[in-house]
Amino acid sequence: MACLATAIGVRPGSVPAQKGRERAARMMWTLGCVLLWIHVGCAFQFQHHWSHAVAYVHTAEKTAEMTGFNWGGGVYFNYLVMVVWAGDALWWWVAPDSHRKRPAVSDRLIVGFILFIAFNAAVVFASGWPRWIALATCITLLIVRWKLKPGSEGITASGDAA
Repeated sequence: MACLATAIGVRPGSVPAQKGRERAARMMWTLGCVLLWIHVGCAFQFQHHWSHAVAYVHTAEKTAEMTGFNWGGGVYFNYLVMVVWAGDALWWWVAPDSHRKRPAVSDRLIVGFILFIAFNAAVVFASGWPRWIALATCITLLIVRWKLKPGSEGITASGDAA
């Protein structure tokens, strides 16, 4: 979650790209993706014993606890976010100019989907202190992105600090 928040917080977005800032964002974005894959690998190794069926049942039980619906299909959204995030990170490394020039709606859909899944995993379905740290991280991210939005008092349209 910290890598995701950092990558989005320093991501150039619609602010004219600065090489160091873009490099840092790409590194954190990639690290977050790698950590997600490691997390899922550990979950399958130690919790699900490399069984999709066990992961499905576990997801169904957690979903039923939170929503009352005994449905394990959320595990497929977890698989999808892994593929989408890995594909986006790879695109950013292989063709950074193309990645930078993609339509804003594409960027918002990809990042929004990943954030939605991460928020649900780290806040909605989590418990204890990790939930509160993740919630504080999400709130901080929203504030930072709002402050860095072009035209706000934090950043001018040219990308310079106000």
